[in-house]
Amino acid sequence: MQPVLAQLIQQLRDCETVEAGVDFQRDLLNRLLEVEKDRAGFKRAAKRMRNGKGPHPEAPEPQSGRDLADVATWRFEQDVCDCLARQLRSVGDALAWRVFDFHRPFILA
Repeated sequence: MQPVLAQLIQQLRDCETVEAGVDFQRDLLNRLLEVEKDRAGFKRAAKRMRNGKGPHPEAPEPQSGRDLADVATWRFEQDVCDCLARQLRSVGDALAWRVFDFHRPFILA
């Protein structure tokens, strides 16, 4: 995700029109929704693993390369998704700051 975040930041810097900003926001939202969907899937799989069951068939594929039979793997993947979602939201915050011309009262409201 690191290259994607760098790309998103550059894309945000390159936004010169309202349309470009809307496209950027749509792309950012889609990425965030994907991460949140994966996070929910990993959370569900971890819960099933704690209850002695296997991960559900629709569970996202873990990217860490860890043992799929270990509940810690699924919890780790959930934690990673939490961090990724937080980073994507930070990029969204940067968009809001830029849209409001870095005028603090709008952001505080």
